[in-house]
Amino acid sequence: MEFRFFDPWHGFLPRECGHVVSCAGAGAKTGLLAACAEVLASNGAPVAAPGHPETDHERLVMVLADAEVGLPAAVPEASPPVWPTRTSLALLVMGADAVGSRAGEVVAGFGAGSPLLPGLGPDDLLEWDHLAALVLEPGGYLDGVPPEVPVALVLTGLSEQPDSIGLFACVDRFMAHPRLPIVVLGDPDAEPPVLRAAYRADEGEPDVD
Repeated sequence: MEFRFFDPWHGFLPRECGHVVSCAGAGAKTGLLAACAEVLASNGAPVAAPGHPETDHERLVMVLADAEVGLPAAVPEASPPVWPTRTSLALLVMGADAVGSRAGEVVAGFGAGSPLLPGLGPDDLLEWDHLAALVLEPGGYLDGVPPEVPVALVLTGLSEQPDSIGLFACVDRFMAHPRLPIVVLGDPDAEPPVLRAAYRADEGEPDVD
């Protein structure tokens, strides 16, 4: 898959009043929204987000569409997302650092018996295919986003994930889906946050370095 990076990373985010950016999934969601709010506010955008001061003039709203689950990955039934009707961009978050760990220790709602992870036991290691299934398979997070809402996928916890080859193979898989032209990579909870955003390149454009 050919892709290029936004410069700055947050170039895909809306700036105008009236937009609602909604976030769901698992793995540093609150940190991600805080990082987005910070860069937008520093560029003069009118932002209201969890943990960010609000005024009467801040009407670009950033919200959590589901509850924090405290683990890097989750099945949707762990905290079913409720997408606000005015959502203009959905951010689906998953922690890449979950891959390589025991599923029962890193996947919220694993005990719910989700059909997204058939045959996977609590002591089995979560693999890239499993992480992709949580997002892409029928009943996964992407399936629940209203079809008219644009989506960006965010993979967090990269500093704790040594398998860069598997990571970028998984990114290719995500970006091949027509609804996922943008994938954000990084660690929003780092100080300062470390984030990059890649977008699917038009046919014939060169690969990124």
